[in-house]
Amino acid sequence: IEHGDTVAQAIGQARHITGLEELALWDATFCEDGMTSLASCPRMASLRALRLPGNQVSDDDLWHLVNSPHLRHLVELDLSDNDLTRDSVPLLTGWEGLRSIRVLDIQNNRLRADKATILNSPHAKNLVELRV
Repeated sequence: IEHGDTVAQAIGQARHITGLEELALWDATFCEDGMTSLASCPRMASLRALRLPGNQVSDDDLWHLVNSPHLRHLVELDLSDNDLTRDSVPLLTGWEGLRSIRVLDIQNNRLRADKATILNSPHAKNLVELRV
C-alpha cells in the first residue's frame, strides 16, 4: 500500500473530517484503488484545492478524478510532475468541472498539450492561471 492510498483510506473512514477545503499530497504515490477511494469519497465534496504533484497520477487516475461526483467545487488543481500522457488532454478539456477551475497546473507531464488546446475547451471559462 502506498502513502497516498493510506491517506485516501483515512479520509474516507474519518467521520470527524467535515468541510475539508484543501488537500495537498506531495510525492505520496497512489495505486489505482487509492485514487478511486479518494475520488469517490463524499468528504471531497467541499474541496476547493487539490494538489497532487509528484504522485505518479496516471491517465486512469485522472479519469477517476474527472468522473467524481464529489469534485465539483475545485478552484485549484495541481497535477504537476505526474505520469499524465496526451490521453489526459481530452479528459481535461471535456471535463465540466473545469468550469470552476481558476488555477490548473499540469506541467512536467507527458501531455504534449499547449495552452491553446486547454484554453479552447468550452469549460475553461474561469481559468486565470494555467501552467503547462
